[in-house]
Amino acid sequence: MSLQPVKNPSHIHHAGRRQQHLPGVLLLSAYEPQEICCVTVSPDGSLLAAACFSGQVYIWHCVVDERSQSLRLDWQALSIAGWLGPELVLCLGFCCASPASQVVAGISGRHLLACLLPGRLRLLDLDGRCVAATDVPCLGDENPSLMTVLEDGRHIALGGCGLIVVDAWSGKIVTKLFVPGSVELLGLAAPTNPSWACGETSLGAAHGVQKGLLRIAAHSQEEIFCWNVSVPVVKAASGEPVFTYRHGSAHSRHQLAGASDPSLMPVTIAFEAGLFIVVLAERLLLWPGSLEPGAAPLHVASCHGEPLRRLCGVALLRDSAGSSSAHHLPPREKDVMAREKSSIARRSRSCMPTFCGTGRSEGFLVVFWTDDGCVYCCRVNPSISADPVVSHFGTMPVDSIIDRTCWWSRGDTFACVVVSGVGDMLHLAAVSRDQTFDNDSWPMGASLRDLWTNQG
Repeated sequence: MSLQPVKNPSHIHHAGRRQQHLPGVLLLSAYEPQEICCVTVSPDGSLLAAACFSGQVYIWHCVVDERSQSLRLDWQALSIAGWLGPELVLCLGFCCASPASQVVAGISGRHLLACLLPGRLRLLDLDGRCVAATDVPCLGDENPSLMTVLEDGRHIALGGCGLIVVDAWSGKIVTKLFVPGSVELLGLAAPTNPSWACGETSLGAAHGVQKGLLRIAAHSQEEIFCWNVSVPVVKAASGEPVFTYRHGSAHSRHQLAGASDPSLMPVTIAFEAGLFIVVLAERLLLWPGSLEPGAAPLHVASCHGEPLRRLCGVALLRDSAGSSSAHHLPPREKDVMAREKSSIARRSRSCMPTFCGTGRSEGFLVVFWTDDGCVYCCRVNPSISADPVVSHFGTMPVDSIIDRTCWWSRGDTFACVVVSGVGDMLHLAAVSRDQTFDNDSWPMGASLRDLWTNQG
């Protein structure tokens, strides 16, 4: 398997629909209703991408408004990557363009957008061109349905009924990892390393990364797995996870009461250098520092004495710089068009918590939210030794689609974009570290209908 450059991408952009061309933008002759299925942000927080169920992909620059000094999406910098459909885009992620491809293919910038389609992986540049594509093998009897870009920006993990690591620069499978029990994986996570987006190709020790070592985490319905992948891959490596955690197992050192209780099953995970988080429906499990076999997690189960309920997502944000995408429960059904919205419980504002832990190691803001849009947060660093203090962080817009969000940090600002309405609108909010989100914090970031109407 190898990534093949697309010499003439016109066949991708002309998939049986009438179209018209404008400078730098490719549009259909009339707006067709679209629904955004996933969003992602680049590691440096400068680019935002969204994909629709139709296969359409959009890319925006995140800019600071000169007048209000607020963060916004620059609609004039929008790239429409052509009508890639009718295949659904399963996952999006920004990766790093190889130096050779920047010269040979004329790719501007260091970012490429990786799009996982059923049985296929495509790389788009920031001009909306499909610069490379490859078929990906089935994992078990099914196509990969999960994707995460690893911390070197070059390698991509693809998961589902198995787990493989692909070199995005060559398209070759570099290793197949062993999943105990051959269980189906429901979520992937990997630490981010913004240094490659700034022109550095090596992994920096400042991010707690051992050079040439990539880390991947995954969860099934009941278990958590973590792997270390050496690059270049050692052929004799077993590919077995270096850390496992099973909920409710009779053989687990950390058995939780009520093993059959769905509230104790992992919902999603998040992973950064020195911090690993598992979200259950009613608590967070947090492992600070390095993941050692048999290590017991810290528990986060309440906010000001009030038990947490119906948690469904988490994001790890660097406190000073960098970015992190949100992690949420992947939909079990392909058709999630119809979604019952819950009214958002209004919460009173509270002061942002101070850092937990000791020393001056890099800290993170842990943001997590419920299925009715209530947002919480706590601050931690890898040296934390006690359960962190949780505070309310605000609410999402009333019409939010909670499982389609993306969080990131940019300097001293924390930002989030969430899909809302019927799925064709994005709300973007950004606050400083001493503020919280409320309904007034969520201006319209972009409307797909307005984009087509205004430019058509």
